[in-house]
Amino acid sequence: MDKVILYQSTLVNALVHLNETHPHNLIIEEGKRAYTVHELYNYALHLAKGMAKKGVRQHSRIVIAMPPSFLFLAYIIACTMNAATIVLIDPEMGRENYLSKLKQINPQFAVLDKRLLLFQEHPIIKFLALKFKGNIPSFPHIKGLTYFTDNTYWPILKTYHSALKLNEFGKKIEVEWLVVDEKNDAFIVYTSGTLTIPKGVVHSYESFNASINDLSKVFDFNGLRIGASLPHFVFLAIACQATAVIMPSLKSHEKKLAFIRNNKIEVLFGPPSDFKGLIEYSKQSNTLLPSTLKYMLLGSAPVLPNFLKQLIEVTDSKTAIFCIYGMTEHLFTAYVDAREKVNHTYRHDWLGAFVQPVEYKIEKDGELLIKGPQLFKYYLHLNSRTDFHATGDLVKVQDGQLFLTGRKKNMLIRRNFNIYPELYEQTIMKIKGVNEAVMVGIYDEALNDEKIILVVDANIEKQKLMRLLNNGEFSIDKEALPDDILFMSVPHSGRQSKVNRNALIEKLKQK
Repeated sequence: MDKVILYQSTLVNALVHLNETHPHNLIIEEGKRAYTVHELYNYALHLAKGMAKKGVRQHSRIVIAMPPSFLFLAYIIACTMNAATIVLIDPEMGRENYLSKLKQINPQFAVLDKRLLLFQEHPIIKFLALKFKGNIPSFPHIKGLTYFTDNTYWPILKTYHSALKLNEFGKKIEVEWLVVDEKNDAFIVYTSGTLTIPKGVVHSYESFNASINDLSKVFDFNGLRIGASLPHFVFLAIACQATAVIMPSLKSHEKKLAFIRNNKIEVLFGPPSDFKGLIEYSKQSNTLLPSTLKYMLLGSAPVLPNFLKQLIEVTDSKTAIFCIYGMTEHLFTAYVDAREKVNHTYRHDWLGAFVQPVEYKIEKDGELLIKGPQLFKYYLHLNSRTDFHATGDLVKVQDGQLFLTGRKKNMLIRRNFNIYPELYEQTIMKIKGVNEAVMVGIYDEALNDEKIILVVDANIEKQKLMRLLNNGEFSIDKEALPDDILFMSVPHSGRQSKVNRNALIEKLKQK
């Protein structure tokens, strides 16, 4: 009988332990289908064995472009059983943007939603989809890459035979288990960057597991139903014996509330902008958010008191609301009870208490530097990081509580994404007809988020410029696409005639 080598890690062992102690617990729900711990473990194990036979090894880099699902989670666990490095990239970004990241990663394998494979292998189908839908996610063809997908039979897929039935032939393979080095690369996640310098944040098994453990220690999610659309919240379900309920992407706030209510969701996580529509609908319908909710976690900074007041007004008094401060490099840094926060009139944004055992230093200019078990391993383009991570946030600490006073860098935050305008401006100014480009953020209280405005001095049509930013040689990250493009002269000041961003922002606020 064939034999493969797989690896034990803290993440894998948590599922193994759960399979030994509570095999029949529901671990994930997707649509009308619920899966037990035993089903997930078995499926992931067979996938892992099949992937090993296909050549996946320790340190192999595997791109995963698949929506959150049971299969998505099973593949992630299978990758960790192979001690591979998982790369998460949004498939909806432009082709050139995707290619620049893939070039930097140089992956050997890709786990794709079969629709992405279909569009890749059949350009005519992709052309028709683009014609009638306007914009669709895609994955560029890369020579020598081995693809995996699900085991649903689509005869039209050429990749069908090379990507299929890992689960089934994995059953016939024995395993020799080794222990992984927890300091190995586990995940690569991209934050703000451009075509020339994509900014990949590399987490080790150790740092990712520390983030999950710290979340599960602070919040008692044991046995709860977690509305999950992010990988680490699906893993959180494993860590604290909860059930991950896959949250579909619903544009209708009425349908989203109905989903939360009907599926008895008890934990929600997201930036304030995710809750805006729910607040408005609840006000219009004169109803509270579902009483099943026990925790709502708001992942952003700042979270302004005006927004929190509106949220609390439509939330059951028994629902705990927390504001979470973190970043891609250190996922869970500080937290504060939103009901306490809204009742204080601090001058600066109250971020709360540091998660233990986070260490911190504050530079003379007020910038926060942090370190701890959660801290990422290195930046992919630098292959290194400093001992203490410079957050770019200006803070002060008072009575053990952390307060945000401003940003050191010209950085914008929309949803959970850090945007460094200068990176994108350099790319935009390479477009023919663009003489100058400045990206600024205007906080919109109605959106409870930053509106990104691109101001250009240019001789180019607005629609064409937006199209180029969406896809092609000059595409930028989807999260950084401007809400509006304005054509006007940009104010400068000083001996070196630098762009006066403050003056520009004031000018835009007056419009």
